[in-house]
Amino acid sequence: MDRDCPSPPTPCVHANPKPLSEGVHGAVAAARAGGRTLHDLPGEPNLPAVLRSDAAALGDPAEELLRTAADFSRVFLIVDSSGGNLVHLVGTLVSKDGEDNWAPLRVASSIPLHPGFVRATRSKLELESRPDSVFYTLDMLNKFLAMALPEGATKDHSYTCLIGPNAPPLESVLLPPLLVAVTEHDLI
Repeated sequence: MDRDCPSPPTPCVHANPKPLSEGVHGAVAAARAGGRTLHDLPGEPNLPAVLRSDAAALGDPAEELLRTAADFSRVFLIVDSSGGNLVHLVGTLVSKDGEDNWAPLRVASSIPLHPGFVRATRSKLELESRPDSVFYTLDMLNKFLAMALPEGATKDHSYTCLIGPNAPPLESVLLPPLLVAVTEHDLI
C-alpha cells in the first residue's frame, strides 16, 4: 500500500489514483458509490440508489485541498467494467440538470473502460461458444446484473442497454465527448 494513497492496490484506476494524478498533472479523486456499497443503501432499489449517490459525490467537492488543487471546470469521469455504465448515467444526470446547477463543476469527458453495455438478446459474437474465464463466468454476469437492475427489469433496461428501446435516444442526451475502450471477448 502506498503511504501517500491509503487505498489498497487493485488493478482498477480508482483504487490507487496517485500514479494517474502524476501522469496527468492533476488531482484525482476517487468515489465509489458515494463511498458506500449497494449493501449500505437500505430500502433502495439497487442501481438507482448508487446513481444518486455517485451524482451526489460530484455535487459537493467540499474538501478545501481539492478546491485549491483542482480545476473543477474540467472533470473527467473514468471507471471500468459495469462502472462504465455509471459513468454514462451519472454524466447524463449531470448534463440534464444544466451547467449552472453544477458550477463550478463541469464534466469535460467520460472514459468508460470496457463498460457493461448488454442487452436481453445476445449478439452473434456473444453466442459463439467460448470457455469461461477462471475469474468470471456468464452465469456470474447474469446473477450480478439481476442483483443490480430494478426488480423485474431485463438487460434491455436503460442502465445496461443505452441504445435499447427503454433508453432515451442518444442524440437527446447532452454528454461531453467520450472515449469508450472495450476488450476482446469480454463477457459484457
